[in-house]
Amino acid sequence: MKSQMHIPEKEAIAKTWAEKVFERMRHYARCCRHTYRTILNT
Repeated sequence: MKSQMHIPEKEAIAKTWAEKVFERMRHYARCCRHTYRTILNT
């Protein structure tokens, strides 16, 4: 019963952390695509 009180908190933290990670991954993917395009163009 005690552990159940902490589950929502941990879930919220995990969600925010996952969102941050996904945003960073998306940003890196965009950068990689841009560099690949420039390399292919030259």
